[in-house]
Amino acid sequence: MHKLQCRMLIVYPTSADYLAEKGIVRKVEFKWKFIAEAFDKCIIAMPASSTTLRVDKAKFFCLPRNKFFRALSLPIWLTYLMVVFCPSIIRVYDFVWASLVLPLAKLMGIPIVMSLHGHWESGLADIERNPFRRWAYRILEKIAIRGSTVVICTSRSLCHHAQEIGAQRVEHIPTWGVDLDSVGFRPRHRPNEDGFWQILMIGRIARQKNIELAIHILKILREERGINAKLIIVGPYDDLVYISELKALVVALGIGDHVQFTGGLPNDRVMRMYLEADCLLMTSVMEGTPHPVLESLASNCPIVSSAVGDVRELIEDGKNGYVFDLSCVEPVRVAALIEAAFKMGTLPDHYGRNRVFDIYSTQASATKERDVLRAYL
Repeated sequence: MHKLQCRMLIVYPTSADYLAEKGIVRKVEFKWKFIAEAFDKCIIAMPASSTTLRVDKAKFFCLPRNKFFRALSLPIWLTYLMVVFCPSIIRVYDFVWASLVLPLAKLMGIPIVMSLHGHWESGLADIERNPFRRWAYRILEKIAIRGSTVVICTSRSLCHHAQEIGAQRVEHIPTWGVDLDSVGFRPRHRPNEDGFWQILMIGRIARQKNIELAIHILKILREERGINAKLIIVGPYDDLVYISELKALVVALGIGDHVQFTGGLPNDRVMRMYLEADCLLMTSVMEGTPHPVLESLASNCPIVSSAVGDVRELIEDGKNGYVFDLSCVEPVRVAALIEAAFKMGTLPDHYGRNRVFDIYSTQASATKERDVLRAYL
């Protein structure tokens, strides 16, 4: 592959420790190494952490670990990197950070490629309750989308959103993709070997995940439909107040023995849990292209999900799962959909693993993003 005599600056808003919690270090290392090999020099600016990323051909610039000091000094550090490093292109993974680098990048004539993971017109009230901050986020999002040379969206619905705001160019590329080498596969079994039906939820524990709905659904399955089901909730605790509320709800409903909060788990353990589950449940109010849905499809595990992001493009009712609309949802109806998902056999390849491979694999994501970056140099 011909290497461009150009410099790339990657700006990432969260630390490697957070990537390790999510179990995606391997995918991040692969993608950044793959992209960095196409450039003469590459610097990755991200918050300092105890986790070390190994990306050949790239050098890391550590931003302050403390969030308060990082917020105060971030414009200074980004300006320093742009002036001293003189990048040929800037890759930013957050619209707030993109809005900070835009003025100087425009002045220096540097193209900016920004990621858009979610927009603030859907579900924001459940995530950010301060009205001033909601207004500020919306303004910054519009500034970043209109000012960026390319906006990379994680879902097709976000592509339409960016186009409506006035993006110059929009591309649909999953941020990290699915590492199919780490995702297992096995024929469907009914029920779980331990005699219960296992419902799996995967993702950080935050209000946008709407987990309380899943807990009420489990109670209906057990007490009204007579199904011996268990709910396993996997993910780091982003909101300690919210997790306390959820645990209190579980106790109040009397299903404490049938709901398990595992916290964050290593990626290989998460991949095995897809093989042990009878159904993946997602009740989120806001998503892009949810990775748990992709990994579940690749693992031959049916899904019952709220109609967010690209879910309707991935799930076909009765083929590989079911989709429900949160605006008019009734827990009883979702419980019936889960029961139907339990009865599904092995998913056809074109509704499962093959559906993920061509667009959503880590290799496909890295290749497409590299081609987008090279096109502007």
